Amino acid sequence: MLISKEIQRDMWHRVPNHKSKCRNLHWHRYKAEIIMKWDIIEEKGKSEEWMVIDFSDIKNIANGYVDENRDHWYMYYVWDAIWELAENMWMKAIEVSFIPTAENIAKHLFDILNPMFDDVYKSNLRLQGIKLRETPTSYVLYSPNDNVR
Repeated sequence: MLISKEIQRDMWHRVPNHKSKCRNLHWHRYKAEIIMKWDIIEEKGKSEEWMVIDFSDIKNIANGYVDENRDHWYMYYVWDAIWELAENMWMKAIEVSFIPTAENIAKHLFDILNPMFDDVYKSNLRLQGIKLRETPTSYVLYSPNDNVR
């Protein structure tokens, strides 16, 4: 069974070599769906009985990281000449080794969150994928096995 929980955060970025206005520093309200997979928990008397994972547990794990490390931050590519802007403006910034496209950000978020969900309930629960919405009409769906629809 697949379930998901959406979290939303604001973040700056730019795509340095982009052919249009995305090469300029800009802001998005990113919406990330955290997609989890496993069987229903049937352990009698357990708080999560008849659930895959409690939605509040997904929220607490994902928000704990995203709030502290990504919300209202500037994500910049290590070789982007504009990175000094973050230092000069005293911005919260995260340097990454990839160009911060929606595709790369979704994979990055998956790679960071995946170990945080390992064995939350000691039940082989797994993060299945990340659906990252960059605008109201555009999203990327990342799954390492391409098995999320």
